[in-house]
Amino acid sequence: MQTERPIEATTLLRDIVRDHPGATRVLDAHRLDWCCGARRTLAEGCASAGAKLDDVLHELEAQPSRSEPAEPLTALEHAPLAEVVRFLVEHHHAFSRSEGARLPALATKVARRHGAAHGELAAVEELVHGLFGELDPHLAREERVLFPYIVALEHSVLAESPPPRAPFRALVGPIGVMTGEHEAAGRLLDELARTTRDFHAPAEACGSWLALYDGLRAHDADLRRHVWIENEILFPRAIELEQRTAR
Repeated sequence: MQTERPIEATTLLRDIVRDHPGATRVLDAHRLDWCCGARRTLAEGCASAGAKLDDVLHELEAQPSRSEPAEPLTALEHAPLAEVVRFLVEHHHAFSRSEGARLPALATKVARRHGAAHGELAAVEELVHGLFGELDPHLAREERVLFPYIVALEHSVLAESPPPRAPFRALVGPIGVMTGEHEAAGRLLDELARTTRDFHAPAEACGSWLALYDGLRAHDADLRRHVWIENEILFPRAIELEQRTAR
């Protein structure tokens, strides 16, 4: 049985997520960037998010132990890369695409109806369209080029056959582009959270406005998990596998 490491100010956010599956609820509540900022310490993450370190530590200590069922975040740590890719495409990519077909139109509808009295809605509309406008080609590039190569590379190792011909010099190149785009998406998520007051609509909000903010909140949480799986599980393991085959 794995022993949990205690959470301290110097603990890396990536280790908190790995060792304490319930911790993401606390980190999300305080807007700590544990996906793109996974290599920051808890103290650095709190400082960046403007959160009080002592409060976050107290809430993290109150979370259930690792005896609770593991989240996919940690359950995929040692899964075959083909399984990780399939999970990403079938769950996270599919969810982003479905919300990308719904939320931008909803943001425009709400901005047109209530924007005169609530000027922030024009910014929300622009941010939502910008986020999904960047996500759509990002997901397509991963599915058409990067993911198939990773799956083929793993298959070649398991079959003890020659590695597939890569459409790039090395994985670090396209992965660097993908992680840069993840960081850009993270900045848009943070700006949306600030603009919407953490997705809290005013008391007079109509049903469409509430649906928009609920959808944005759910997509925010899903995308952060999506990015963490790619940045912390899929990409490092794929790079290590490629480097191993080149020796």
